[in-house]
Amino acid sequence: QKWRVEDAGGGYYRIRAFSNNKSVDVNGCSTTPGANVQLWDSYDNDCQKFSFVHVRDNYFAIVNKASGHALDVAGCST
Repeated sequence: QKWRVEDAGGGYYRIRAFSNNKSVDVNGCSTTPGANVQLWDSYDNDCQKFSFVHVRDNYFAIVNKASGHALDVAGCST
């Protein structure tokens, strides 16, 4: 549950897992709402680039460059 956020240029960032250095990746660069997100070998592609969009106060949406969709936890599951 530890992450490194790296500048990927152009206002986008790569999010890497501390444990194995793999990147958060939208599976298949899908643009379908609800697409799965996974940890994958790191590539310099838009599937693995995210922007942090200020929503309010100290809250941000994490938006994928390829799809334009924000990361979400299905059904607000805890």
